[in-house]
Parts: sequence; C-alpha cells; structure tokens
Amino acid sequence: MFNFTEVLSDFVKVGHVFVISGYSNDHANSLSVLLSTGKSNDANVALSLVSNFSQNRIIRSAFVNGSFVGEETSDNMNLMCENPMPLKVGQQFTFCILVGDDRFHIAINDNPFCTYKYQMPVQQIRSLIVMGDVESLVKVNHMQMFPYIFPNIRSDYDELAFEGFIPREYSPGSLVTVGGIVNGKSDGEFTIMFVEDETTRQLVHFNVRFDEQCVVMNSMVDEEGWSDNEIRSDHMPIYIGQPFKVGFAFTNSQVKVAVNGSHLMDFPLSAIEMEENESLWSNLTGFRVKNGADMNVQINSVEHIQMNNENCNDFESYCIL
Repeated sequence: MFNFTEVLSDFVKVGHVFVISGYSNDHANSLSVLLSTGKSNDANVALSLVSNFSQNRIIRSAFVNGSFVGEETSDNMNLMCENPMPLKVGQQFTFCILVGDDRFHIAINDNPFCTYKYQMPVQQIRSLIVMGDVESLVKVNHMQMFPYIFPNIRSDYDELAFEGFIPREYSPGSLVTVGGIVNGKSDGEFTIMFVEDETTRQLVHFNVRFDEQCVVMNSMVDEEGWSDNEIRSDHMPIYIGQPFKVGFAFTNSQVKVAVNGSHLMDFPLSAIEMEENESLWSNLTGFRVKNGADMNVQINSVEHIQMNNENCNDFESYCIL
C-alpha cells in the first residue's frame, strides 16, 4: 500500500490551501488524504478524506482523542456538485483543500465538492498524509491564497515526478528532506531542483547520474544557461530499486547535502547568481523532482524542519532511513 507523509513547514492558517495530485492504480479500492497533528497512528486528524471506489462515495470525518467524529457522506455538498464520487479508478485525482474561517472548502478535479466544519483547531495540523491504492503522487503543495497568493509558481513543467511548495520563504537553518525510491535504467538520471519563484530557473540543481556514478550540483544563471560552478560528489550514494532519503540543509553560506544519514557534499550559495539587491531567500519556496528518460522516481516522504541553529549542525541525523 502506498504511504506518503509530509511534515509541514508552517502552522496552518486561514487562507492556506493544500493541492494534492496523483493517480490511483488500476485496481483501486480506496485512497485517503489526512491532515493530522503528527505521523503516529493515534495522532488527532483534523480532516480525513477517504475515497471508497467500491462504495462510490467519499467519507469526510475527523479523529479526535481516539475516536472518529463528524462523519459525513452527503451533508454540506456543494450545490454545483452532481456526483458524490468524482474520482475514477486508474485516473488522475486532484484534491484542493482551502482553509476557511470555520471549515474546510474542498474541490476535487477542479470542481467544488463540499465543505467540512472544523472538529478541532486547524493550527494543530503538522502533517499531511496520502495513503491507499495510489499509483503515483506528483504534487503536494501547501500555499497561501489569502490575503495574497504565495508562492507564485509555474505549472507548465514536463516530466515532473513530484512538486512541493510551501507558504513561506526558506531561511538559514531550513532543512528539507526528500525520501523515495527510483527505478529505471542503470545509466539513467533524475534531478531534485529548488526553483526560483515564478520561473523554471533552478537555483539549486541536484542531478543523480547513474551512468557516471556521481551526483552533480550546479545553479542556472537564468531559465536556460548554467553557471560555471558545477561540483561533483566523489561517490554514488543512491541505488536503483533501493530507498533513499536526501537532506538539504540551508545555512548562511552553503547548502549542505546528506543522503541516508551520511554527509555527501556542500554547494556554496555564492555560486548562485542573483540580481543586485535581490535576496536568494525570497526566491526559494519549493522544489521539484524530474525524471530522466525511462526513469521513475516515487517520492514517499517530505519533511520541512527549521533547525535551532543556522549552521544546521547534525542535520544528517534527520536523513537516516
């Protein structure tokens, strides 16, 4: 069974929105999206969306202090919604969950679906979980839509394996971990990239090259050209068919990288070219994962952690499988 967990970067506020997109598998019976206070099985859940394909319904509920509460299947449906189960087996799904004043506003596949009144304070939400009969998960964005949109992101991106943006800027002390598994050709590649707000420019480019048995890091000077600051790892820490967990720790001067609990390499922030009076931090708001030809990267965990020291000491411990 597929299981994805994200530790959120920020407290959930009114005006925030979650966009979760992927594909159910060809024999799907159910898939679930949870907004939870933690990763443990007994954590409180502010919103549980269980899509049951065999029963042709989507069950909304919460889990508070050990009990399910507020179950709904037909209540509070949007008047424009004509189908109680808009998802199809083996097809793409997109959940859009807007945090309102006293309830969640939920759209499915770009159409209004329902609302769900809060059963607990949404400020306690710390994790987002997707599990069940999922073939692939390609987007988990946590953004701000009110009182202004942040971040502004481009959606026209090819060969995207995953996308994850957050409603605030990174800063020294920010740690992002990305866990998953890669399958495909023994001479293939894939890329994890931290992109510039509103563009496709890769500010931090982390390219895993199985044919060369190394990882290459670099930065783009614009949306097409590369800098002359490419660096290479001295070994390959990621293996086809085996789980990996990469940590990107942002300090005042560099991006430290660890894989599976061991330090791999550092990339200097001075190698990232910015316009005069432009801040790097105001442009770092999320990352994308791109498949190379005949490669398939499946992301199953993301963690956003603000460490208590700007040098990110001992960040490697967060990347242990």
